[in-house]
Amino acid sequence: MNLFYQLVLLFTLLPLVELYLLYLLSQIIWWPITILIVIGTGFWGAFMAKLQGFYVWRDIRMQLMKGTMPADSLFDGVFILLASILLVTPGVLTDLVGFLLLIPPVRIVLRRFTKAYLSQRMTIEVRNMTSGYSQGPSTSGPHQPQTRQVEIIDVEYTKKSK
Repeated sequence: MNLFYQLVLLFTLLPLVELYLLYLLSQIIWWPITILIVIGTGFWGAFMAKLQGFYVWRDIRMQLMKGTMPADSLFDGVFILLASILLVTPGVLTDLVGFLLLIPPVRIVLRRFTKAYLSQRMTIEVRNMTSGYSQGPSTSGPHQPQTRQVEIIDVEYTKKSK
């Protein structure tokens, strides 16, 4: 299934599931309380996302001042941004996932999986790029090995003395 159909399913089925869950929640508790819960989770989530974002921003600045790459903190920042988007979206599932993304141990586990996934994808892409197969039309036919001539340039650096 291509990305277009996955997005159509996501943007049609998720709101329907969210509406159904809100309906069930309003049947269990009084509907004005359900609305207050939705509004409250939006405000609470926005506050928590801002607070967590401040901590991540502080970590990024400190790591940059030390001269280290803040890769983990950047991943955390992306997860907190996603959490804030989910928390201001009305619904039960989106709030649950948003609050989970604000918990640092959950982000650590998600960061490990994301890094492993991206590393695997990049390895596959690099392997495809360096395999010697053509991606476009060529005279030797599609997906046939092509001969490449590589010119190596050797450069030496010498410092000029004054």
